Amino acid sequence: MGGTTWYWVAQAWRLVPGALRIMSLYDVAVDWPMTFEELDPFYQEAEQIWGIH
Repeated sequence: MGGTTWYWVAQAWRLVPGALRIMSLYDVAVDWPMTFEELDPFYQEAEQIWGIH
């Protein structure tokens, strides 16, 4: 292991809505079993806990 596997620089990027629908949009991989709208409240809760502004 090496590179960025050795440390975390406090970056937790949100997925963009299209990333959850890869199969529907690009005909590769599979779509997530939830929508971005269903996931968003969990992002908001985590960001509040982490103090993201």
